[in-house]
Amino acid sequence: MEEKLDPKLEAHRSLLAEIGLAGRQTSSPHLGLGVLESAVRFRGVHVDAEEVQAHHVQLAALERYGKDVERSAGALPLLAATRLREMAQVMFAEMILSFLGSPDGTRALGATAASVRAEAEKQLKAADDARHEGERCELAQREARLAGEIGAMNPMAELNKIAAAGVALSVDPAGVISAVPSGRLDFKQRRMIDSRRDEVVELLRARQQAETL
Repeated sequence: MEEKLDPKLEAHRSLLAEIGLAGRQTSSPHLGLGVLESAVRFRGVHVDAEEVQAHHVQLAALERYGKDVERSAGALPLLAATRLREMAQVMFAEMILSFLGSPDGTRALGATAASVRAEAEKQLKAADDARHEGERCELAQREARLAGEIGAMNPMAELNKIAAAGVALSVDPAGVISAVPSGRLDFKQRRMIDSRRDEVVELLRARQQAETL
């Protein structure tokens, strides 16, 4: 039965099928094939044509190793052949470990670790940017709600509330508004006065003129 693949892997169906077929061969180096399959599945749509070609070359090398081992095992009795195949699997893994212990392997490991760190930093930055964007959106929404609430306020009614609270508002000839004591004005009242200053100034001047008369 054909495997149902994630859409991002559909372009690599034939390569994955070849890897699976190689994995069913007794002497195939299963460790190498498992790493190759994991690489293809993990990167998915991000595997470019050059990488696909490299994977085919790697698969061919693993298949050659398996065929060489099988030719050697084929001449032996069953039990000995089984032991030889097991030894070949272990030796393949030891080859990789030996490479990792060499100067080239050490450099390769360092470069790989650096790539992992760079990816981690990239993801951390993306998460931080998303958090800041979320905070900006939340702030913008709060500001929009506040602007709507302030826009719905009746300046005359608010001036009456302020006066009832014992705060004396006045405006000088230059249009500067003063409140005594100023500490009794709440945040919305201050924002209303700032955002609708011309209207508030006219109301205060009219009120002061009426009081003068």
